[in-house]
Amino acid sequence: MAGGKLARLLLAAKAKRAKKEAGPSTKAPATTPDAVLAAGAEELDAERQQLLAGSDFVNEQQRSLFSLLNSYADVHLPARPYPTDASPSAPDPLMDAVLLHCLNHVTKAADRIKKNNAGFTRPKVLLLLPLRNSAFRAVRRLVRLALRETRSDSVQGKEKFLEQFTDPEEMAEEENMDEAARARLAAKPSEHRALFAGNIDDHFRLGIKVTKGAVKLFADLYQSDIIVASPVALATKLAEDKRADPHSQPDFLSSVELLHGTDIMRVRDWYLAGQAARYRQTVLLSSHASAQANALVRATANHAGGVRLQVEQPGVLGAVVPQVRQLFERFHADSPAAVGDARFEFFMRTIWPRVKDSVSRGRLGGSAAGAETESLVWECRSNGQHPGDYIEMDAPIVPEFTFHHIRGKFNRLWWRVSWKLRTGKFITMSFLLDTGAPKHMYLCDKALRALEKDGQMAEDADLDIQYTTLLGRKCPVEPPAVHQPAANIIGLKLLMRFGLRLYNEHPFFSFSSDIPYLDAAAQ
Repeated sequence: MAGGKLARLLLAAKAKRAKKEAGPSTKAPATTPDAVLAAGAEELDAERQQLLAGSDFVNEQQRSLFSLLNSYADVHLPARPYPTDASPSAPDPLMDAVLLHCLNHVTKAADRIKKNNAGFTRPKVLLLLPLRNSAFRAVRRLVRLALRETRSDSVQGKEKFLEQFTDPEEMAEEENMDEAARARLAAKPSEHRALFAGNIDDHFRLGIKVTKGAVKLFADLYQSDIIVASPVALATKLAEDKRADPHSQPDFLSSVELLHGTDIMRVRDWYLAGQAARYRQTVLLSSHASAQANALVRATANHAGGVRLQVEQPGVLGAVVPQVRQLFERFHADSPAAVGDARFEFFMRTIWPRVKDSVSRGRLGGSAAGAETESLVWECRSNGQHPGDYIEMDAPIVPEFTFHHIRGKFNRLWWRVSWKLRTGKFITMSFLLDTGAPKHMYLCDKALRALEKDGQMAEDADLDIQYTTLLGRKCPVEPPAVHQPAANIIGLKLLMRFGLRLYNEHPFFSFSSDIPYLDAAAQ
């Protein structure tokens, strides 16, 4: 369905509803699933006030983007406005253009299938989003547009969607804030409040099935028209399917190469010829340019070509206070893939000693601030490793118990402790204590290799597990999760063995067992 036709449908639907609702009325708060989605419809109407003036789109930028999308060329837009409004109903014309294009494509694909021309599987659109709050905004708007374009009269799975993609606890917490807490929250940049408002979990996947009768949320992935997921959840799903059947290749994505439950006589020729990648459109929206995004776009093979919109940034150096000294330092990295670790190592080796020296002289607020900064530096790393880990020492460190809390984002318990080797030496490891992890212990490759080299790992052929020994008992060891490949995690079973204790104040947690260090030989 073209943009002009869709705009006329929107205008007709709005006029029909306005006629029906003529006269005074009172509106109830949007608390039920139906009310929340209805509120989304009114917000979309407000954004499209220019439709009444005869314009198909909110602004020229939206019109241009939709035109590019409708050409089916790959589109890379590294200039999406940075979010500054935490409201789920904040206007987003560029996202609306993408969602309109997605629905148009789903509608056209359905028409082709009716004409006996299909793909391997049903899903035709994959929307990758970083967090549940962004997925909530996108799906909310997508549902309203789908209801209008397909004239569906029901939405299935509304309650489950609101339950899983909103954060009622955070809303209650904000309502009960005192004035000081509200002032601290208001002092944070608007971009921070917009990015971290609502549910910020980064592990989700959702199938959406669009028909003329209904829009079904949480549809089976193979029966969905649109899949909304985070990269982490998508990678996890693929890995789970692979572990369940090592010989299978999951094919719920539209770029499949293997047959799955379809009529071979209806499959499009280019799928059978292995040319599906040349008929796939990639759309990438971001707030800034990056080498990774550029590489992703260059790797596509769309026969319709690609468009990368060039953006000129005014820069911010002119707004910096003149007294601030700008200092840039060069560091070496063996490859682009090693830049992140090389940057961190350079910071810890070269920059951090200067910071600590300034702290000791009272220039940065005292030693307490320095200690907290050092703790956050390594805790905030995605792999959860301290720069001093895995270094052999003659004596164990004093175990470190750290509670890392960022409101509305996460609460983490970190335990840094030494592990005694059979040589009498010690190596230090950092562990994330996770009561949601069902197994005993999860060790990354680096930790596992160190223990195997020291002869502290064994295999149980009957149970088909690897294990070490802690507190005189077998401790099964698993690899970490796919999205945390370098993290060491102590799960619920081992935490119960250690006797985890939680407190409302510092040190926040400890163990009932006396564990000065981990020792496979200790009873």
